[in-house]
Amino acid sequence: MDSGNTAWVLTATALVFFMTPGLALFYGGMVRAKHTLNMLMMNFFTIPIVTVIWVVVGYSLAFDDTVGGVIGGLDKLGLAGVGDDELLFVAFQMMFAIITPALISGAVADRMKFSAWVRSWLRGRCWSIRSPPTGVSPKADGSSRGERATSPAGW
Repeated sequence: MDSGNTAWVLTATALVFFMTPGLALFYGGMVRAKHTLNMLMMNFFTIPIVTVIWVVVGYSLAFDDTVGGVIGGLDKLGLAGVGDDELLFVAFQMMFAIITPALISGAVADRMKFSAWVRSWLRGRCWSIRSPPTGVSPKADGSSRGERATSPAGW
């Protein structure tokens, strides 16, 4: 990837990352004053947790070669075998994995304490381990054959 594309993708990655604090402030303004800190903590809590989950297992499940055409394999577990060009793609996609549970926190605004939010994460209800629905590209004839629509090679 040339330097212009790299700079643009880094800029876009930073802009998506800044959406999470912006979303936290937006949600904080929509709840009662006593719940503002709760909303901020819910949103900021997702950043380190989702980063670890995405690096360890999320990227591999979302973008590795498919197993049965449904979900990625575990060949890239812990970003094993990921090259330098692909790391930028990992970071860009990770920003969307971070903002996904932050968006979901708006559904429980004023209804859930931060401690309950943390417990729901610890019980395994973390929404960052997912395979994107656009992961398999249909061909012109309607069949998919398991080819990935989104990959760093397509950049």
